[in-house]
Amino acid sequence: MKVLLTGTSGQIRLALTVLVPDGIALLTSTREELDMTITLSVRGPLERKKPALVFSCAACTAVDAAGTDIE
Repeated sequence: MKVLLTGTSGQIRLALTVLVPDGIALLTSTREELDMTITLSVRGPLERKKPALVFSCAACTAVDAAGTDIE
């Protein structure tokens, strides 16, 4: 089964990649390939990679700024 993992430069990805069981093809996508903030950016990688599941590990890590920076 193909599983797509977004946010592949983060700490969650590091933790998840060591737990991948046999039979799972872990596909990754960088922010440049799949920008979660741009709807049209998501469609292409999903159509090309055709994952059965998507785990979104993309996150805003600037916690203090997240409350004031709406963008």
